[in-house]
Amino acid sequence: MKVLLGCINYNGLTGSEISTFELSKSLKEKGCDVHVYSNVGGILASKAKKLGIKLHNLDSPPRNEKFDIIQINHQPIGERLLSLFPNNKFINIVRSRILPIEYPLIDRRNRIKKYIAINEVVEKFMVEKYEEINADNIEMIYNITKDKRVNKKTLDIDIENFVLLPGTMNYLRKNMVYDITEKTKLSGKKLVLVGNDHDFGYAKKLSTENEHVIYYDEMSDLSGLLEKCDKICGLYLGRTLIEGFKYNKKGIGYLVDMRGEIEEIKEDIFPKDMDLFETEYITEQYINLYKEVINEMEEKINIPITKITK
Repeated sequence: MKVLLGCINYNGLTGSEISTFELSKSLKEKGCDVHVYSNVGGILASKAKKLGIKLHNLDSPPRNEKFDIIQINHQPIGERLLSLFPNNKFINIVRSRILPIEYPLIDRRNRIKKYIAINEVVEKFMVEKYEEINADNIEMIYNITKDKRVNKKTLDIDIENFVLLPGTMNYLRKNMVYDITEKTKLSGKKLVLVGNDHDFGYAKKLSTENEHVIYYDEMSDLSGLLEKCDKICGLYLGRTLIEGFKYNKKGIGYLVDMRGEIEEIKEDIFPKDMDLFETEYITEQYINLYKEVINEMEEKINIPITKITK
């Protein structure tokens, strides 16, 4: 299959970027001809080129190409590709219920054949808020993430008894970070924060004001920290929690609203079936879905999904 993945950025280490890169990599390894249309650059572009993934920057779209399927992530890129490829079949992945840029697109010409929700919370949001989307056309596929690293020299971590919270330190994570800062202080644990804090600065501030808080800037390899942490903390079933599961760590999952206000905290979450998060399984889900859309199959391909429980 010739696949085009469209996303707003493909040059950094945010959850959507890492997930899109890992998907493009895995599809390529399965024999697909993979193209990416995005703001490409940095470490992801370098890795992708070595793998044979074809990259198209935002100012140079693949106008004269023909694709079997186009998968869109973010609204501005999705709208652009719907305009560029008026006769193509599309799949729309929806990663968030709190960021409007990641809300589903509604195409009046019915070119978006399927929607992907990355977890059950996003799936529920789509069903309840979008009457234009048939629930039968929503598939739940968890984020594809890095697999556990083995026998690789990583950052030498001289820390014990800590909770790890990776991710961009933006407004959505601020209340979560302050909350877990207080909870780890009360429980006598250390808190390790990792991520880009250039815009808000609260992670650095907390690390200077609290002896138990340690801050690292954004890093591409978290394996050393994942190996040694007691628990992983993050937005509910986001990329970092799933990576923590692969290191057999229980998660603390925060549900927040559009302002970053905490709605619910799920403690000690861990999947009943880790196979649901394995790269091989998730890639098969994507390929089966692509085939279904391309071939316009009448029967839905059913792959059972097990919910996450405490």
